[in-house]
Amino acid sequence: MKKIFIVGSALMLVSTATFASKARLQSLGEDKDGSYYISDYRNVYINPSELNTFGNKVFLEWGNTGKAVGNASLDTDSKTKAQGGMFYALPNDMKAGVILGDETDVAALTRILSSNGSNSFMQTADNVIDLFLAGKGDVNWGANLLYTQSESEVTNSRYKQHAYALRAGANKDAWNAHLLLALGAKADAPDLANTPTYKGKLGVRVGGGYDLDESNKAFAMYERYEWKQDNGTTAERIGSFNKWFTGVGHTKKITDSSTFFARLQAEMTNIKLETSTGNNTEAKITRFAVPLTVAFEHTATEWLVLRGSVGQNIHGTVEDQGLTANFGAANGPTIRTLAAARYGSSTAGNGGKKSIVNSTVVNAGMTFKFGNLELDGNIGTTDGNRAIADTATTEAADTKHGVLAFDNLMTRVGMTYNF
Repeated sequence: MKKIFIVGSALMLVSTATFASKARLQSLGEDKDGSYYISDYRNVYINPSELNTFGNKVFLEWGNTGKAVGNASLDTDSKTKAQGGMFYALPNDMKAGVILGDETDVAALTRILSSNGSNSFMQTADNVIDLFLAGKGDVNWGANLLYTQSESEVTNSRYKQHAYALRAGANKDAWNAHLLLALGAKADAPDLANTPTYKGKLGVRVGGGYDLDESNKAFAMYERYEWKQDNGTTAERIGSFNKWFTGVGHTKKITDSSTFFARLQAEMTNIKLETSTGNNTEAKITRFAVPLTVAFEHTATEWLVLRGSVGQNIHGTVEDQGLTANFGAANGPTIRTLAAARYGSSTAGNGGKKSIVNSTVVNAGMTFKFGNLELDGNIGTTDGNRAIADTATTEAADTKHGVLAFDNLMTRVGMTYNF
């Protein structure tokens, strides 16, 4: 009893701070790389001018190397990738930031699709460095330079990879706008089967938002990336990734301690792989959905914040064409399947168009506050028996069987220190 009192007393030593982490965004039904209407530090990946709204902070996303197969890896809920960084105020109303280890899902997907053979994949982006600079003025602005490079000359394990990208953003009063330019990327793995190569072309992501009033915000985004790939078994292929969405987000302060969120949007994703010889061989995923998400965030005590969300497609269809024919049935269930599944691919890769079923998703999370330090995580993502094998296409620790396990309370843990 004495120990409980001591812990509770320590947690009461708190101060007001801005919540920020991948876990928080996921708990509220948002993408872990930022939200177009909910404030979070990860929004700097969408619009670098958002850096102006945050004070000095250090943030960590706990993890390791992610779910890895061969040289490729993905950041998943059961096997997260470690990353972290810092924002710091400069003179003259300017802010600077550095983030280490943030590797995007889209970049990983394109390289995974460019590889050949079961469990043989090129190196995905690694040792990523993001540098940020932002300032206030008549128009608030921000910029971000991304760089990644790694290589190996070890016999039978050779590879090279690099990539560059530039983000820019601005905001003033009710509006904001952002631009990303993927300036180039290359990867090769001469010791893998059929010596796969990957070359990214100029890519672009553009979007913005407008405050309709104090509670409602309209937003839109479009992105397109292209690449060339050659895995030695077919003609050189041209790949493309296209996505757009538009929607409205609603934020309502119910009480001093409770906030309600809602988002309705329409979105389209199209991923295509084709050969440069024009022989009509192609693989394609086309996904259209109209998801509705509602969420809440509640400060239960001075040291505990709870949050949760539920989302479902009002309408959704996906067409999955030619994946098995293009990738080869022998490739089977690998990290490729898991990567593509995030964008609408079926597990088996069978062709045809169908409705997106079982689209209801519930997430929950919490924040423990210790003074200026906050500890975020998802909750309710643990299987009851802990016995399910974790393979390249399953995530045993993210089975969401409705279990609240106090011996494994939070997953995708993030920590923020405000100073």
